[in-house]
Amino acid sequence: MAMALPRGPLTVDDLADLPDDGHRYELMDGTLLVTPAPGTAHQLAVGRLYLVLGNGLAGGLGDSAERGVSNDALAGAARSPGVRTQKWSPRGLYGAYRAQYFSAFHAGDFLLGHLVAMLAPYDYVISPGTVLEPDLLVVRAEQLAGEKLTTTPLLVVEVLSPSTRRTDLGSKRLAYQDAGVPAYWILDPVVPALTVHRLDADGVYQTTIVAPPAVWAEPDLGVTIDPRHLCAPAH
Repeated sequence: MAMALPRGPLTVDDLADLPDDGHRYELMDGTLLVTPAPGTAHQLAVGRLYLVLGNGLAGGLGDSAERGVSNDALAGAARSPGVRTQKWSPRGLYGAYRAQYFSAFHAGDFLLGHLVAMLAPYDYVISPGTVLEPDLLVVRAEQLAGEKLTTTPLLVVEVLSPSTRRTDLGSKRLAYQDAGVPAYWILDPVVPALTVHRLDADGVYQTTIVAPPAVWAEPDLGVTIDPRHLCAPAH
């Protein structure tokens, strides 16, 4: 039987009426995005990155109880040789930056137990008409009070697959930038490579491409990311 959808732009309330059939249902400015279940390479990369982030958040910070975190905490990660950076300028509907999302991070947010890595499926509600399901999120524990995330995460991660590549590189990047997400990572399991987007003071993503043999160090999350390890075939 064909699925009947409401006429006009959809909202977060309409998602509850969609079937639980293994597809991923998201909204972008009221338009329904439907993607099939991901493949093996995608799931291996997501699972490995989740373990890396979880281990880093649980133990990578040591005794840093005196550490304070500024707006630039996720913008100053160490880069190894071979990493190149470029500036990306916003276009279209999501070009406007909402400065209120640049409110200061509180000292101690990065302490053990205060940050949590979350796996899809988990809705991030940017607006009533834009509801996305990133592959991975990093949020403060206090942001998890409801069934859906309605506040801005510290980090969003998407792992590319044939069915999501165009959206992850285009409209999702615009949506996360406009929502004020400080860091947006895109992992390509085929290349392999990690693309790191970080908001600058003007609310524009600065883009860094991490390709082998380079790695990406993120001290405030307690991790160093090597795309080759995340994207290696299963043994």
